[in-house]
Amino acid sequence: AVGALFPVVAVDARRSLAHAIMRDGAVLEVPDLSADERFDPEVDAGAGVSEGARACFLGVPIFRPLGAGGAREAIGALEVSVAGRAGFDRKGGEVLSWLTGGLGGAL
Repeated sequence: AVGALFPVVAVDARRSLAHAIMRDGAVLEVPDLSADERFDPEVDAGAGVSEGARACFLGVPIFRPLGAGGAREAIGALEVSVAGRAGFDRKGGEVLSWLTGGLGGAL
């Protein structure tokens, strides 16, 4: 059901923004995708941004609960990129984190 709403990408993405988000378990903002060496257009949001065009990126981890005690595991990342912008406002990460709050348990 999630794949019908959001593209689901399953690849070896160790050198991507998605991997950095999952590894660190934290919100990641990149003001300029073209300047970040971790950006992998085959994995990360922003693949449709033309080469050399300025685009900003915001990603948050998707966590799966691991039972009692509040333990959790990052199982994915929700990413947004916007061409022609130089960053997101302060609330962007909060909104995306709220959106992913129940997603990990549903997957």
